[in-house]
Amino acid sequence: MAKESPKAAQHVREALISKTKEVLTANPFLGRLLSEYPEYEKKGVRRYLPLAHYSILYFVTNDTVEIWHVWDNRRNWTTLFDD
Repeated sequence: MAKESPKAAQHVREALISKTKEVLTANPFLGRLLSEYPEYEKKGVRRYLPLAHYSILYFVTNDTVEIWHVWDNRRNWTTLFDD
């Protein structure tokens, strides 16, 4: 998207940051655990969908939400777990 429309890409980026910060600050355990991947579920990795086509993979440590990956759901996000 960034090459085709830098303004649109910037808008999506800002919306992702804003929505994620707003929601996960208030409720960091909102995202569902990745139960289909037991090794990541054990680590507490969660998936949150802030916008229609995007997922945030994150985990909570102490009082911090750590973003692991931002993913466009129109792509196969399970490839993140391939060795």
